[in-house]
Amino acid sequence: MALFAALSIIANYHLPLSGALYTKNTMQINWKVFEIKDFDELAENWFTEIELNDCTIKTYRNIVNSIHEYTNDEFLWCFIERAMQVANNDSDLEHLAAGPVYFFIEYYGDNWIDLIERKAKSHHRFAKLLTGVWKSDISDSLWHRVEAIQYSINDPLPW
Repeated sequence: MALFAALSIIANYHLPLSGALYTKNTMQINWKVFEIKDFDELAENWFTEIELNDCTIKTYRNIVNSIHEYTNDEFLWCFIERAMQVANNDSDLEHLAAGPVYFFIEYYGDNWIDLIERKAKSHHRFAKLLTGVWKSDISDSLWHRVEAIQYSINDPLPW
């Protein structure tokens, strides 16, 4: 948390995510050295930043909102799984669904939908997470499969 507090004070800073390095001015992160603890730290700080609801502090929101542009499907899947583990409430899950999960399905869903369906059948929290995803630019054929999961959940995310 001390790392996060320092963000609001320092204008030009380097943000270490354990072994990874983020530079504010260049949006460069060494994604290849990410470890489980880095995913957890990124998710925790992202959720905390969202909860603060301060538009002047958006470092982690910028990172997570663009994560799909700079990484691959396996990296994004790992982030989603770790973020789902550290999410403290439905609000965290809603943000995860509306951002990283949506982009994951939009960009990589055709190759991952079978695994998504299997995971949703065996993990209720993951299936519930999918209820927060909206169709937007997801293909119709893929969306029908996501929608089938959504309709199977009796306690969807509240939004």
